[in-house]
Amino acid sequence: MSIAKVRYWTTGEINKLITLHSNNTPIAEIAKELNRTVGTINSNIARLRKSGKLPQPKTALEHIGSLERAKKLVAQAEARGFKTIPIKTDNGYSQTYIWRLRTLIQKAEQKAA
Repeated sequence: MSIAKVRYWTTGEINKLITLHSNNTPIAEIAKELNRTVGTINSNIARLRKSGKLPQPKTALEHIGSLERAKKLVAQAEARGFKTIPIKTDNGYSQTYIWRLRTLIQKAEQKAA
């Protein structure tokens, strides 16, 4: 059994990761550029988001824009028997589960109350 080598992140690598991620560079390209694995890049991005150095991604509800519109989309999708609905994001479209969107709506209503 061999012991894996640990390569610590340098400040320059972290800054480059922040810059590349902010420019919407695909994760695979960032990994290749920094000579790291995709999993390591994703882990570091999550850590940077948690520390506040990178912004949190928008939720599906934020992409939709209003609570009323989200409720209408969920009702229409459920009436048609869909499990997911496409939501336009900054980078194209994303399939979002209706149950997840319903949860986001409930949380937003609880905050408003």
